[in-house]
Amino acid sequence: MPLTTTMVRRGWVLALPLALLVLGVSLSAEGVDVGEGASIFGAQCAACHQATGEGLPGVFPPLADHVHELIAAEGGRPYPILVVLYGLQGPITVNGNAYDSLMPPFGHLTDEEISDVLNYVMTAWGDAARLEEEFEPYAPAEVAAERDRALNAMEVHEFRSTLALD
Repeated sequence: MPLTTTMVRRGWVLALPLALLVLGVSLSAEGVDVGEGASIFGAQCAACHQATGEGLPGVFPPLADHVHELIAAEGGRPYPILVVLYGLQGPITVNGNAYDSLMPPFGHLTDEEISDVLNYVMTAWGDAARLEEEFEPYAPAEVAAERDRALNAMEVHEFRSTLALD
């Protein structure tokens, strides 16, 4: 079978995302560089929050259709960083549903890995369209600045209670 122009075009359409993945470049629907965020989420977060970001009702809260609310709340931008670094323990309500599971800390991840996974979560599952127009992607330096807080999971829960979320 001879190679046609259409086959070549389709090949590029399929090959380009693979090439970007191999090179370690991953872009969200909004063009935000999420680096290795999708693979980190798959390896570290999807078991609880599910690959769809919808969580498990009553057990693990959804991230999809919720994370934009976290950073939109006054003083809320550091909250997702704190949750990933230090975990979360205590009852919360997300989209009208109650949750009271322990999220373990993931402070063993590098600052870049945490910023990548947060940028992925912020823009995955159609959530990029829900972000405020002035959204700035998380940067490794922003994560590094929060490491000095040395909080525990219950203190992160207390921080959450200061945000107008529930």
